[in-house]
Amino acid sequence: MESVPAEDAEYGFLELASYILPYVRLHAKRFIATVILRASGEAASLFPAYALGEMTTFFTTYKTGQPIDYLVWLLILWLATSLYRTLSGRTSTLLGYRVAESIGLDAKIAAMRHVFSLDLSWHETDYAGSKMERVMNGGQGITNIIRMFFTDLIGAFVSIVGAAAIMFSMKVELSAGLLVFAISYYLLSFFLRRKQSLQLRIVQKAREKAGGVNFESIANIHLIKVMDLSKLVLKRIISANTAVSEEVLKLQRQFRVREMITTTYAVVLKFLILLYIGYSIYAGRLEVGIFVMFYVYFDNVLNATAGMSRVADQITEEKEAVSRLAGLMDEKPTVEVSGKKIMPEDWRMITVKNLSFSYPKRSATLNNVSLTVKRGEKVGIVGPTGAGKSTLFKLMLKLDENYSGDILVDETPLREIDRPSYIKRIAVVPQETEVFNATLRENVEITGGHEHNLDKALEMTNLTELIQRLPSGVETIIGEKGVRLSGGEKQRLSIARAFYKNPQLLFLDEPTSQLDANSELKIQDSLRKVFKDVTAIVIAHRISTIQEMDKIIVMEGGKIVEEGTFQQLIGQKGLFNELWSNQKL
Repeated sequence: MESVPAEDAEYGFLELASYILPYVRLHAKRFIATVILRASGEAASLFPAYALGEMTTFFTTYKTGQPIDYLVWLLILWLATSLYRTLSGRTSTLLGYRVAESIGLDAKIAAMRHVFSLDLSWHETDYAGSKMERVMNGGQGITNIIRMFFTDLIGAFVSIVGAAAIMFSMKVELSAGLLVFAISYYLLSFFLRRKQSLQLRIVQKAREKAGGVNFESIANIHLIKVMDLSKLVLKRIISANTAVSEEVLKLQRQFRVREMITTTYAVVLKFLILLYIGYSIYAGRLEVGIFVMFYVYFDNVLNATAGMSRVADQITEEKEAVSRLAGLMDEKPTVEVSGKKIMPEDWRMITVKNLSFSYPKRSATLNNVSLTVKRGEKVGIVGPTGAGKSTLFKLMLKLDENYSGDILVDETPLREIDRPSYIKRIAVVPQETEVFNATLRENVEITGGHEHNLDKALEMTNLTELIQRLPSGVETIIGEKGVRLSGGEKQRLSIARAFYKNPQLLFLDEPTSQLDANSELKIQDSLRKVFKDVTAIVIAHRISTIQEMDKIIVMEGGKIVEEGTFQQLIGQKGLFNELWSNQKL
């Protein structure tokens, strides 16, 4: 028998409650205060119907000269309970919305923190937009559920129980009739709702996919404009969003059919019970005021039960969003929690030993790679595209541990080292520079370092001229994805981040690939300065970048095929010499 994927398994209300409850506990005092205020206000709202029934009976039996003290007290209490209901309702709604927003925000923050902790291999399996949809929809779902609890469920529960209790004091059969109606109406609605659960899940997945497509399209707007891809991209957007609309329409048809059945049931049952009360009044067993009182309470109970059913519909829909978020939270990080040992301050050597790695459904990307990097050494890595250079970096950065062999810091396997303590000692200049929609200063300082390093980092990476051109200098917002900067300027920004952090170990992946010849010479001069104080491992497309390295490693087909200094490798007349000769042409 095939197992059901966790995210597609039935996610019940108990699971929903157990997921939300820890966030509720963080705001327990405000939550309980709001519940009490809301419940007391709804209880007060039951009195006017009782007073109306009593007044009807009073007037139908009133005789001239009869005392009206009871009538006066009814009117005073009617006014008092109505005022209290209004004030408590407004106040509890405001408090409830604040509590709901706080709980939803806590859930979103916890989810984003968890997403950041998940392995890179997990992030590579889905749209960034789809992940954000899961987080935002799930967090908003929790907010909406808490709001509905305060604004609808508490009132509905108090209305049903309170009305049944008041009618119980009048006649047991009428109290039982209200409860039987409320329970049977809800069960009928619940039975019909079960058929919609699968459709709700389909709608939620369709929305996530459409959100991913929409986000990706906007994120790639530069490419779309440059290549005039708007028509082709719009087809993808239209297809994904049309699928959502079609699934939503199917869901709405199911809702309308259920609503027609439950409304018909309520009308028929109300007519039968009122017919029974009318006959009892005719027979002298009940007072006229009971008819008025029951009529109002039945409508209250009907509205409350129908409201609970509608809320259950909405909660069922929100439940799907929360279940998707809960499924994301069930994903377990491995790399971030795999090591407990602290990266030693006085480490002396990093050793890669018989390292092999392959991506799913692909042949080996790395095959039995071994190398050493001594403290203070400068090592260059070169090779044709697909040689495995960037994958080697990925593993040495402790981003994936699904490899055979070992990476050792002195004698300690990298798997056993706490990743935050490891990353604290290193800096990385990636092949693709990611830029935030923030100031230039914030984009440099985001890696963490010392403020006094900022001017030095900017000067060493030749960014001072850029700063002079920017309208607010280093405090200029450089735009989403760094639209104010050229490719070379973004790459220099990435190098400035690394310099600012003042690391022990520096990884550079194609550090000058987007620079012109003049800028490359300046960066190479800056690299020489910073290399004096760090251990550096550099992937280079341009061999001129690594001519002065202590050691150069040449890779091809996932293996190390040559190793030595620049002069030694040139003298071997092998792959390195061929790459060097081709670049000089």
